[in-house]
Amino acid sequence: MKPFTPQEDQFIRDKCLTMSSHAMDKALGRSRGATRQRMARIGVVVPEDIRQKFFQDSLIKPGNVPMNKGKGMSEQIRDKVKHTWFPKGHLPHNTKEDGLIVRRVDNSGRPYMYIREKVGKWELYHRHLWRKHFGEIPKGMIVAFKDGNSENCVIDNLELVDRKTNMLRNTIHNLPEDIRNTKLLIGSLNRKINRHEQNHK
Repeated sequence: MKPFTPQEDQFIRDKCLTMSSHAMDKALGRSRGATRQRMARIGVVVPEDIRQKFFQDSLIKPGNVPMNKGKGMSEQIRDKVKHTWFPKGHLPHNTKEDGLIVRRVDNSGRPYMYIREKVGKWELYHRHLWRKHFGEIPKGMIVAFKDGNSENCVIDNLELVDRKTNMLRNTIHNLPEDIRNTKLLIGSLNRKINRHEQNHK
């Protein structure tokens, strides 16, 4: 980066309370952020209230109308950029195929199987299986696992129950205290593992 001249340093000192660093970048023909770095180097400090005013002034105000609103792309620009566009119907290289079954874990740490029914639509696999064998799931009913294992997605392990029955069956408060405490600890541990895995993907 080209060194700042004494004249530019004086300009910064004179204008720092009336111009934002971004505005001074433009006035001095400097790259974005260069003036801010120079201010720190030469000890120019802008009071917090003035800095906040510069920040507020930089925000797009409600009701602002973009300068290009209603204007279509010119043929010249279109020809220049059309080579960067994806063709109609293009799918990313990592798009999954229909029928793919994957395992996902919910916020409580419980795993479930999902199936891709079509592009952009994933469904819980046990619900998909039920509909395939018996048709639509009645309103207010839930497809539950007879053995409590949410990964055991075979039709013989599935049954329809109403929401109240499902809640009573799954509520942790019906368990003995030692088991209840163990399940709470397992849930907490699973959530921490999930967060760790998400942060290290």
